Amino acid sequence: MTSAPEYLDLADERDAADLVTLLRRARRLGSTAVRLQASGRVLAVTICALAGSGLMGEGTVLGMRVVMLADEAAGDLTVGLDDLLLRLTSVQGAVDDAQSQGFSSPGSEAGAQGDAAPADPGSRGSVRLSVPVAPVVEAWSGMSAPRSGWAPVGLLPGADVEQLATEGIAEVAAAGGDPRVRDAVWRRPIPGTSVPAGAAFALHGLGFTAPEIPLHTNGRWARLSTPAGYVLSR
Repeated sequence: MTSAPEYLDLADERDAADLVTLLRRARRLGSTAVRLQASGRVLAVTICALAGSGLMGEGTVLGMRVVMLADEAAGDLTVGLDDLLLRLTSVQGAVDDAQSQGFSSPGSEAGAQGDAAPADPGSRGSVRLSVPVAPVVEAWSGMSAPRSGWAPVGLLPGADVEQLATEGIAEVAAAGGDPRVRDAVWRRPIPGTSVPAGAAFALHGLGFTAPEIPLHTNGRWARLSTPAGYVLSR
């Protein structure tokens, strides 16, 4: 990380609870690491839903949720998911609030669209999160999607994306989780797009669903956006 802070002050307990929900879902997808990117009063939290291959990381699918910070911070660090989850769940109120397994508030547009509006700390006050001191090395964490310059492509029906994800999960399960089948299923494109079906898998698994899902592209990158978060693929 560039000058890793010792702690981050989340805007309120709802943000802590939402991150607990995100990390629990990411762990079920097999994620083991989390990238934390703090800039000003914005924190982008990114996980890898599907690892890519080759020098360009083709097939990589990332999930991102953006939360607000109570105070300004700067840094970029990848840490162990379980370590961060343990620290989050030790924050009083975060565990109870996360029991619904849903996101309590929309993610900020800042992570993909540029600067965010000032944070509203909310009525429950900020939450101090200690940052794990031991960074981890992940190939995907070296890839950064553009923050601007995204071109709108269209809207994907949320129901169709959900169906694609559930059918893919069933196909992989029927093959006994064979890695070759899994790779083939999630690498094929979502019909009518060049976006890998793994993006639908990530949206489904992370709970980033919506009735309509805007699709944007920027070079090799594609982005699916919902109020709960973003799925980025290349």
